[in-house]
Amino acid sequence: MALQPDPLSPQAQAILDAPDQPRLTGELTAERAVAIRESQAASRRITVDAVAAELGLSATWVEAAGVRVVELHAAPERRAPTGTGHALYLHGGGFTSGLAHDMTSVLMADRLGVPVVSVDYAYAPEEVFPVAIDQATEVYRALTAQRGGPWVAFGVSAGANLALGMVQRLRAAGDSVPLALGLFTPWADLTGNGDSRAANDGRDPVLRWPEQLPHAAGAYAGATPLDDPLVSPIYAAYDAEFPPSIITTGTRDLFLSDCTRLYWRLRRAGARAELRVWENLWHAFNTQHAVPEAAEARREVAEFLLAALGASVTP
Repeated sequence: MALQPDPLSPQAQAILDAPDQPRLTGELTAERAVAIRESQAASRRITVDAVAAELGLSATWVEAAGVRVVELHAAPERRAPTGTGHALYLHGGGFTSGLAHDMTSVLMADRLGVPVVSVDYAYAPEEVFPVAIDQATEVYRALTAQRGGPWVAFGVSAGANLALGMVQRLRAAGDSVPLALGLFTPWADLTGNGDSRAANDGRDPVLRWPEQLPHAAGAYAGATPLDDPLVSPIYAAYDAEFPPSIITTGTRDLFLSDCTRLYWRLRRAGARAELRVWENLWHAFNTQHAVPEAAEARREVAEFLLAALGASVTP
């Protein structure tokens, strides 16, 4: 009898079956990046706001360390007890776009029940490395000084990259670090290495144009080599004291190799790391609010982060 693969949900299958979009070609100029951001914001904000309203979330824009951040709180009946902790979030978008108040921030704030602070960090190519990491680091320092702890952090794709870089910076300075990291499909290697870059070319419905990745990587890194450990955290030195981390990916993810290589880098260094791989899922699938597999991924990460917060306040 022939073995059948694990079936996809109808919602996930519909995304795989959707027609391809016109390809992006050419250099990523500042003018072009702004146009892409505005187009994304116009198409996404309505859905994000609708889901947030349905869940009863509140969002407040403030400043921390001179950087705009948005603080999200779950509906009162969904909130964790006061003192449980906080979460810092860094959104995705290839370092050149994305929204701080995005679907992942909303859904994870609801799932976690603790205040989630999302950083509206500077975009490339207008600002290059290390501006975004500097901003994330200073925001984290300011918030922990103001509110105390405990804290966890999570990010998607480029945001997961920034979370790893932020922790490197904090550890090098001898500062406190998040208790745990949630890394949704991290872009851990900007050099382009990894088997999945070729194997999943054309299979990932989100990263449809891998030829654009070098443009985004170059726009972000500027004059810094792409294999710098803060630009590509796959090349960083890890040890057993690195915060426990959970990594999610899918077998169609163009960055599947980034995720698996990062997992083994952490494990071989003695750090606690967990890897979750979904069959037939793609890059940043966790951002899809109506896909059951995405909800499963968010639940896995939320439970991992909440366990770290709970352990820190347990007598």
